[in-house]
Amino acid sequence: VFDGVYTMKDGTTSPSQLGFCWTIGKGKVFYFQPGHETDPVFFDPNIRLIVKNAVLWAAPAK
Repeated sequence: VFDGVYTMKDGTTSPSQLGFCWTIGKGKVFYFQPGHETDPVFFDPNIRLIVKNAVLWAAPAK
């Protein structure tokens, strides 16, 4: 999940990723940082869809 590009104080830019997916051996890893706890992001249907899709992706194949 790519959030955008941020300009730092020194004028350089830095990409901001909010989530990563990767496989390690036979396992799958999903990391997601949607926001701060003071902002109720988990009530956002788009955030819930990202988490749902991540669970479906990471679940063992039947």
